[in-house]
Amino acid sequence: MTGEEYIQTEAKAALNHKLNQLGYKPLPEQVSKDRIKFLANNGDTREVILCFLNLDQSRSVSINQRDFGYTPRPDLLIFLTVYMNDINPVHYLVPSMVFTTPDNIFLVNEQPGALRHFSTWQIKVFTNAIETLSHYTLDAVNDL
Repeated sequence: MTGEEYIQTEAKAALNHKLNQLGYKPLPEQVSKDRIKFLANNGDTREVILCFLNLDQSRSVSINQRDFGYTPRPDLLIFLTVYMNDINPVHYLVPSMVFTTPDNIFLVNEQPGALRHFSTWQIKVFTNAIETLSHYTLDAVNDL
C-alpha cells in the first residue's frame, strides 16, 4: 500500500468513527469511490464527498458541481483530508452550504451556458485559511 493509499484508508476510518460517535450509520452501498452516504437516527440521509489534498503538489481541491445538481445542499458535506510529507494528515468536514456565500477560501467557479458542466466548487488551503478551516476540523464537529 502506497503512502497515499494508506492516508486515504485512515481518513475513511476516521470519518466512519466520527459518524458512529454522532449516531450516524454509513450505508452499505458505496455511491462511488469518492462519495459515501450515511443515515441519521431520524432517517435523514446525508452524502459525503471524499477529497484528498497533497500540499506538496497543490493548494486547492475542486469539485465538479454537475455531480451535485449545481446547488449546495444541507445534506451534502465535503470531507477534506490535507496532508504532506512528514506531517500528520488533518481532516475537515465542511458543509457544502459554505459555497452559498463564497469567499477567498471557498470559491464558486461558475461557467456560462454551454460550459456549465465545467463549473466547480473550490477549497483553497493557504496559511491565512487555516483559522477559518479550523472550525471544520473533524474533532471540532459535534453535530451534522
